[in-house]
Amino acid sequence: MGVADWGTTEWGLFAFNLVAVALIVWAIRKKIISKLTEVEERHNRSTERRKSN
Repeated sequence: MGVADWGTTEWGLFAFNLVAVALIVWAIRKKIISKLTEVEERHNRSTERRKSN
């Protein structure tokens, strides 16, 4: 059964799965970027504290 044989149900599920995967990738990317920013800020604070001592 090739893509040409897909009916409405298969295309609907395919579209749903694409949206779901895109949403998951977006959420994980946002979480990683947020965590990297947090780590960078922590590193900068640590460096500033070390310089002032």
